[in-house]
Amino acid sequence: MHVLVAEDDPIIREALAGMFALEGYRVTAACDGGEALSVFEQDPCDVLVTDLRMPVLDGHALIRSTRRQRPDMPVVVVTGNLPKNAAELLDGDARRKTAILFKPVAFEAIVSTVKAFMAPAT
Repeated sequence: MHVLVAEDDPIIREALAGMFALEGYRVTAACDGGEALSVFEQDPCDVLVTDLRMPVLDGHALIRSTRRQRPDMPVVVVTGNLPKNAAELLDGDARRKTAILFKPVAFEAIVSTVKAFMAPAT
């Protein structure tokens, strides 16, 4: 499983990437939404973990762009603020595959949320 982490804070980005790697995921870490989108276009991920407020391309635009190609892709949003357009992130079928976690959040909670999305349906 491939996890794409888009986070502009280098400490958070590296901590998340390290935790996912320890769990056995293949991880790509991007410093902003623009870099994450470039990575995604070359090597689509199985799940996207993203902040919303980032330079170059924010998390909302990143999610819209990646979901055009993979509408069923799980997305874990990690943010410090309730997004004004949260309804857009949770609209329609995307609701089942979107989680919004608020900072500060334990890294373990982010990893367990990804695991829950990736678990086979029973």
